[in-house]
Amino acid sequence: MEERLQADMARMETQFQTRLQQEVQLRLELTQDQTILKGEIRQIETEMRSAVNQSTPEVNQLRSDVSELKTLTTEITRSQTQLRSQINQRITQLQDQTKHEIEQLLTRLQSQQRNCEESSTRTKSSLEMQERMHARMMAETQTAVAAQTRAEIVTLMGEIRTLDHEITEINMQLRNQTSQGPRPTEVLTQNFRQQDTDREETMSVITVVNASSSGSSGTTSHAPS
Repeated sequence: MEERLQADMARMETQFQTRLQQEVQLRLELTQDQTILKGEIRQIETEMRSAVNQSTPEVNQLRSDVSELKTLTTEITRSQTQLRSQINQRITQLQDQTKHEIEQLLTRLQSQQRNCEESSTRTKSSLEMQERMHARMMAETQTAVAAQTRAEIVTLMGEIRTLDHEITEINMQLRNQTSQGPRPTEVLTQNFRQQDTDREETMSVITVVNASSSGSSGTTSHAPS
C-alpha cells in the first residue's frame, strides 16, 4: 500500500511539473512576443521620425499607426496580466487538488492499517480460545481415562483375589487328597505351579499400570477444569 501511495504521489507530481512547465513555456513565448513587438514599435517610431520631414499627411498617418500600436501594446499587456493571473490561479488549484488527494490516500491507508490490526487481534483471540478449549478437553479426557483405568484395575484385582482364593482352596483340597490317596500326579503339580507364576506376573503388571495411572491422575489434577 505504501508503494502504491508513493507511485500515486510521483504520478501527480509529474503531472503538476508538466503543467507548470507548459505554463512557464507559454509565459516565455508571450514575453518573447512582447519583446518582438516592442522592437517593431521602436523601428516604426524610428521610421516615423525619419519620415516627419517628408510630408505632413504621412506623419499624421504614422502618428495614427503609432497610436494604434500603443493601444495594441496596452491590450497585449492587459492580456498578459490576465493570463498570468489565470496561471497563478491554476497552479494554486493544482496544489490544493494534489494536497487533497494525498490526504485521501493517507486516510485510506490508515483505515486499512487499522482494519488489519483489528483482524490480527481477532485471529489471535480466536487461536488462544481454541488452545484453552483443547487443553481443557485433553485434561478432561486424561481424567476420565485415569478414572476408568482405576475402576478396571480395582475390578481386576477383585477378580484376582477371588481366583487366588479359589486356587488356595483347590490346593488345600489336593493336599488333603494327596495325603489320603495313593499318589499326587505330576501334571496337577505343574499346572498349579504355572498358575502361581501367571498370578505373580499378572499382579506385577497390575502394579505397574496402577502406578502409571496414579501418576497420570496426579498430573492431570493440575490441569484447568
